Amino acid sequence: MIAGLTIEAVMAMLGGLAALLGFLHTRARFDFRVEALERRVEELENRVDAEIRTLSDRMLEVVMRLENLAGRLEGLHPKG
Repeated sequence: MIAGLTIEAVMAMLGGLAALLGFLHTRARFDFRVEALERRVEELENRVDAEIRTLSDRMLEVVMRLENLAGRLEGLHPKG
């Protein structure tokens, strides 16, 4: 007997403590994985945003070149 507790009671408490530690360990691993996934999603969002900006810039450049070309073509063929 330890401090008025039977061996069975101490073993039961240790078993409960082991179960609690196991749960906390599993929860910590789960939280770590969720945080890793959140970081990955943020990285992917940043990459997508960068790609959208790049494509937007390229589309603007193409539109400007087409407008320039249209102006040059109008200059070659006067109306009238």
